[in-house]
Amino acid sequence: MLKMVIGHSEDIDSHDAIAEIIKHCLEQLDGLPTKAGILYAAIDHDFQVLVDSVNVAFPGLALIGCTTDGELSSVGGFTEDGVVLTLFASDSIEFYSGVARGISENPGVNIQDALKTSLVGIEYPKLCFVTSSSLTTSSDGVVTEMRHALGVDCPIIGGNAGDQWRFEKTFQFFNNEVLSDAIPYLLVSGPLFYSHSVSSGWQPIGKPAKATSVGPGSIKRIGDETAAAFYERYLGQNLDTLGEYPLAVFDDEAFKSFYLRSPILGENTDGSLTMVGDIPADAWVQITHATRDRVIESASESVSQALASYPGSSPSGILCISCAGRKMLLGTRTQEEVQLLRDAIPGIPVGGFYAYGEIAPLERGGATRLHNETFISLVIGDV
Repeated sequence: MLKMVIGHSEDIDSHDAIAEIIKHCLEQLDGLPTKAGILYAAIDHDFQVLVDSVNVAFPGLALIGCTTDGELSSVGGFTEDGVVLTLFASDSIEFYSGVARGISENPGVNIQDALKTSLVGIEYPKLCFVTSSSLTTSSDGVVTEMRHALGVDCPIIGGNAGDQWRFEKTFQFFNNEVLSDAIPYLLVSGPLFYSHSVSSGWQPIGKPAKATSVGPGSIKRIGDETAAAFYERYLGQNLDTLGEYPLAVFDDEAFKSFYLRSPILGENTDGSLTMVGDIPADAWVQITHATRDRVIESASESVSQALASYPGSSPSGILCISCAGRKMLLGTRTQEEVQLLRDAIPGIPVGGFYAYGEIAPLERGGATRLHNETFISLVIGDV
């Protein structure tokens, strides 16, 4: 048995918000002991109050979480200043919380050491859920190091912490600690059933070309021209709306599947573009475009596709990660994204957040990737 319950509050007072959430969760649990939890909180809350209250109410809980650019749930819909707590109770599935600290100093060693320590003495995990720091080191590097440590058979799904578009400092939660520059994670083992789906709403336009010169978090040349010139051929001289036209980065030369890399700001003096994430050298890329209606529809499509591929019969809940860039693009229509997905899955608990980058394989069995402008749905259960 795996039971997932959600508490969600918009109260701006941290004490009152977490008290409301804990009361609601206890009512849903009906006496079942909890094993793990994921806590999301808007950046202006008192995080120590939140984690201390959760640990008092649920002793020994394997807790992770982070600050957000927005919260979403089947209980409270979409909020920007709220708190969401997802709890898991099970008599067969095991959850182990771990954390890699100080990842800006030596990310490779610190991530590898943390995961090696976590894996000692436990059954090899079927899934890793992560709520990572986003402003202190390369998110692509984090994904690569975690992938190396866990191996190809353990998918990594989650997202990067946010701070409501301030880009100053994000926070992560691990058990009873409030951290920064850290990667908390949950390792899940046992008879877990899961499925996931990645959807964005963006579609390629124009012709694909190779990324012939790239740097950390930047693309310098596409084909035989600067990255800025490549964009200008499609968008004209005004590149102020670059964020609405992310690059599709194709996973193979069949051009069947891709992940997104979003440009930020305008062109640099050398004609390069700063990207939210890295692009592999010689990868095939293509400009994409989406209407706001398609972006909204893609959220419910992500959930529906994940449910359709779920290998069990009765899922326990759904974890969702959407992008802060999607929220900025949609503006007041962000509520429609969340409402559509709630309508698509009545009766199934949903908890999630808006992230500074989303993490998941493009498809089951594939390599875990960092995504931009994307909606990720993870369906979990044990039957």
